[in-house]
Amino acid sequence: MEQKAKSKLFISTSLDAKDELEERLERCVALVTSMTNGVSEREANDALNAYVCKGPTQHEEVCLGLFTVVLSEPAQAQKSYRDLALVSRDGMNIVLNKINQILMEKYLKIQDTSRTQLIWLVRELVKSGVLGADGVCMTFMKQIAGGDISSKNIWLSESVLDILMEQR
Repeated sequence: MEQKAKSKLFISTSLDAKDELEERLERCVALVTSMTNGVSEREANDALNAYVCKGPTQHEEVCLGLFTVVLSEPAQAQKSYRDLALVSRDGMNIVLNKINQILMEKYLKIQDTSRTQLIWLVRELVKSGVLGADGVCMTFMKQIAGGDISSKNIWLSESVLDILMEQR
């Protein structure tokens, strides 16, 4: 019987098949990791920038890879976000669109660590004044269930409220 690798982003059972989004994000992480492992930060940044300059497909792959590292590796989040900000050539549009897609389609399946990182990432995007971050905040607010007093829903409500209050 084939053993399924456990996803770092999404909660899944042995019956769930990996979807296209999850496989694509894993490929992008592998690409970014292969370019940045074992080299200095400057060399890693140069390699990422050189790859991003090759075309829009490569730009998207690197942005999604760094985005996924932010969500799945809390210890590397700050560095990956910095790299993402440096290599993004579209004002983080790819990342914003992917956040919205994940929030709308897969929010209930996101691992707790990734949820926490998603809130952290949105807070950083809002702090940085990224155009379109307000739309992601609106999508986050849509995930707050009215009348639901579960700990996860209250945490989400408080987290979104904190982001909005910090950045009045």
